[in-house]
Amino acid sequence: MADVMKNIKNKELELWYQWNDTKANSKKLELMRSLTPIVEQQVNKFKGSGLPDTALRLETKRIVSDAIETYDPTKSHKWNTWQQIWKRFLMKKHKIDTKTFIK
Repeated sequence: MADVMKNIKNKELELWYQWNDTKANSKKLELMRSLTPIVEQQVNKFKGSGLPDTALRLETKRIVSDAIETYDPTKSHKWNTWQQIWKRFLMKKHKIDTKTFIK
């Protein structure tokens, strides 16, 4: 299982380099599709927030898109480190107590 996860992460990093070299929308969309499990994981965490799934999904995709734009592979951050951004978004924009939803 660890090998499978490592291969997925390597593929995502490879996709990021392809996008970064070309800035081609098709490469960015391919990378975003590969990150769909992370998007769905975040949406599922906040299902009880009272926000529509569509709104949660769109905001998560916006954050993922921003993360792709600002990602720096020379730092050891993982793709899902933007969960903190999610917490701030929900707390400020929708006045939701995220302690209820995030473990």
